[in-house]
Amino acid sequence: MNRTAVVFALFAVCAAGSRKPLSKADIEVIAQLLVAEDARRFEEGLLKQTLHAAHPELRRRAAIAIARIGDVRGMELLAGARGDHEVRVVEAVAFGAGQLKDASAVGWLSQELESVGLREQVAVQAARALGKIQTPESAAVLGRFLLAASQRVVRAAVVGEALLSFGRHAGVKDFAPVLRWLDVPLPELQWRAVWAFRNRTSPEDVPVLLKLSRHANPEVRFWAVRKLVSPAGAAERLREAMDDADRRVRAEATRALGTYDDDASFARLLVALESFDTWVSVFAAEAMARFETRASVIVPKLIAASRESKPLALRMAIAPVLSRFDPEAGKALLATLPPAPVRRAIEKLPPKSIEDCRRIVAKWVVTDYRGRRKPVAVWETSKGRIEMELYAGDAPLGVEYMAGATLRGDLVGTVFGRVVPNFVAQQRPIRNVSLLRDEVGLRPLAKGNLSWASRGLDTGPPGYTLGLTAQPHNEGGFTALGQVIVGMDVVERLELDDAVIQARMR
Repeated sequence: MNRTAVVFALFAVCAAGSRKPLSKADIEVIAQLLVAEDARRFEEGLLKQTLHAAHPELRRRAAIAIARIGDVRGMELLAGARGDHEVRVVEAVAFGAGQLKDASAVGWLSQELESVGLREQVAVQAARALGKIQTPESAAVLGRFLLAASQRVVRAAVVGEALLSFGRHAGVKDFAPVLRWLDVPLPELQWRAVWAFRNRTSPEDVPVLLKLSRHANPEVRFWAVRKLVSPAGAAERLREAMDDADRRVRAEATRALGTYDDDASFARLLVALESFDTWVSVFAAEAMARFETRASVIVPKLIAASRESKPLALRMAIAPVLSRFDPEAGKALLATLPPAPVRRAIEKLPPKSIEDCRRIVAKWVVTDYRGRRKPVAVWETSKGRIEMELYAGDAPLGVEYMAGATLRGDLVGTVFGRVVPNFVAQQRPIRNVSLLRDEVGLRPLAKGNLSWASRGLDTGPPGYTLGLTAQPHNEGGFTALGQVIVGMDVVERLELDDAVIQARMR
């Protein structure tokens, strides 16, 4: 567990110990809120009354429920709760403004972004909300904050979130607010600054990126190398980075090198095609599609790299490229690959009754609120053990479903059908699967996040998805169901068709 996670855990334990107890009447209200969330039903009377409840946890959960229900009528209710005296309630109100993309909240969020002291957690949510609203006004607020924030007295959590949110805005032309943070000796801010200008391509950035690509911290090197694409003019450095000590850096260097067409880079990609590391070889195979004028050299290499003894991920990456350059050879390769899984219609879970929600709240929400240990899902996979702490209080519907599926044995035998280097390891749908209700919450989609795939809110069936890196661009649309606490190295070794051999709850 990293230092940030330890601090958060200690804070949570201390906070839980000092929280006001929940009465039976309070628990009943939480169950009613969960019914409304599950149905995506805007019950104005319930929500309005609960936002004025005596218990701060009820007010906090009402704000989150409004955010999840997604009805624009909730904007007015949240606006009336901005002055709540409890920090955790205001934090939830800021989150709700972002989820509802409430442009009228930009002025208030700007004020909260500047807040100090114990309201820093509100400022973090304010920064994140501005990144979801994505108007010229919200971009301007973030830019002013990043320009004015002191580099000597850094509120790292707030600045880091503001950098990510600034980077979510499309069409921004002035990146001065971001560039000033590239040289601050704080790796957690440096990699976020690199991410923030991910959509910008400027020769002016190359010297800084080259410097950061040699940073002592692999996270910074990873994001810097990811940006060194043509016409950046960094082919030589990328070839060096393919020998980096960090696997993610090596893989990104391979992907970026595929944008260069000089002889030395092409030769290095041909060597990478034979790598034992599928992250590297898959990116090298995908890059070959860009070299149409070199097809006579590429085709024999692709055929050799696609023998049945080679990893499935590599052979599947080669198939579309080979089909383009040599249709007959591509057809022969496709005949040896497993067929694409048949998509079947998946039904939604029926709405939860109040009795269902009372049970779920008692089982997951109340125990989490009281500071009990979070449940842990344990998977034994083809590559080793993965343990994930589940956010029972934040996503009780998702945790209830996963716990039930685990106890029924529905996860055993599930294979990972999509593994994208430096992105996700994603399962195919488990047995007896239903579409899940998303419970987007205040937690970021950090590296090691447990979620499930989705084409939009409430459209995703589990198979579950494990994040191989942070995914700021996806925040607000996916559930943070849990976090890998043991076995992240196993997650990074997962290959196509690796399976869950055993699954249990602890």
